[in-house]
Amino acid sequence: MSIQSIKRTLWLPALLAAATLNARAQAVFTVSDFEDKAAANKFSDYSEWAFSSDADSHGNSVITSGDTIANPSLIDSTSFASPGYGTSATCLKMAYKYGTTRPHGDAPDTSSYDPEVGLFTAIFDDSSNTWADFTGATKVSFWAKADKPTKIRFAAATPEVIDYAFWGDDFTVGTAWKQFNLDFSAKTFTQPDWKSAAVPFNIRKISEFLLGISQANNPGAGGTLYLDDVTVTGWQPKLTSTALRAEARALRNGIIPAEGGRSARIGLSGMGNRAGTVKVFGISGKLLGMAGFASGAREVTVPMAAASRGGILFYRVEAATGR
Repeated sequence: MSIQSIKRTLWLPALLAAATLNARAQAVFTVSDFEDKAAANKFSDYSEWAFSSDADSHGNSVITSGDTIANPSLIDSTSFASPGYGTSATCLKMAYKYGTTRPHGDAPDTSSYDPEVGLFTAIFDDSSNTWADFTGATKVSFWAKADKPTKIRFAAATPEVIDYAFWGDDFTVGTAWKQFNLDFSAKTFTQPDWKSAAVPFNIRKISEFLLGISQANNPGAGGTLYLDDVTVTGWQPKLTSTALRAEARALRNGIIPAEGGRSARIGLSGMGNRAGTVKVFGISGKLLGMAGFASGAREVTVPMAAASRGGILFYRVEAATGR
């Protein structure tokens, strides 16, 4: 065998292996194309997009393209527009009005900030019951346009960040469709300057993706943002055989505020004879309360550390036992 033949024999498997690995790394997973005009997305069987506002911080900003029976508004048929990007028939529409009061915290921290609105999706991966491992992912991409140039921040929430200064990037959305990339390796992918502490980004524990619009960066009364074709490159959801659901549900889907927001009643349909624990979270991922339930229970009341004030809540069922 000639030297050239030996080289080809040795190099070919290596080249094929490298090409296979590169193809896997560049696989693109479609999270949402919004063609079904639904809030649900494909991060998991129980994840969905939801609007957010400053209502839980005493603000009165509102999403007008949705069911305004609650604040933040709930995604409904008015939350979609046609056409979407390219050949897409539908995209997500978020029309909003800034509030007339500055949102602020509760004592002892009553500092205020500019009115803001947003969009997010929680990711409760069944294999971890709290967050998803995005190892291998290189970027999250989406197409967007707005009724006027609009500055947004797109971020990835992780449990280690406790001051809401999540890792993300800032983008300016114009009036024509354009693709934006949250590139995890980009120098601009950082925590915001106002962070209280620098925390390393943990790609193994992403709990939410969030899109925020602040009046501080966008003077005026409000605006409209359109979103389409959200994808992740280099990642696929993990398939598990667990029989227990890790659920993310909006306020209208199983959570009933009680005692002025000091507790929440949660239906347990589908749990059968399982016993376990329910945890309730706010839109930031902060744990608001938890309670156990016995085998055969159909409802559980969860006392919460802070009043929900009608904001979006999520719950998760954990440590279930039984058949």
